[in-house]
Amino acid sequence: IACPASYPRERAEGHRINPLLAAEATRLPSTRYFDPAQVLCDGKGCALMRQGKAVYHDWTHLTEWSAQAVIRRFAGENPVL
Repeated sequence: IACPASYPRERAEGHRINPLLAAEATRLPSTRYFDPAQVLCDGKGCALMRQGKAVYHDWTHLTEWSAQAVIRRFAGENPVL
C-alpha cells in the first residue's frame, strides 16, 4: 500500500474562505492577510511530507517543523511585526 505524498489544493483547509478573508483584509486599515497554503502548497497540491518530515500532526494541525516554516515565511513578509 502506498500513501499519497500530497492532496489537491482544493481540499486544503480554508480553501473556500481564504479568498474572502484576503479581500476583507484589503478593506481594513493596518490589516494583513497571510495564507499558510503559500508555504504548504504548490501548483501540484499540498504536501503531506517535505524534506522527509511530516507536515501535519493530524488532519488539521501542523507539526512543529512545518509550523516553523510557516512562521519563517510570515516573518519574512512582515518584518515590522
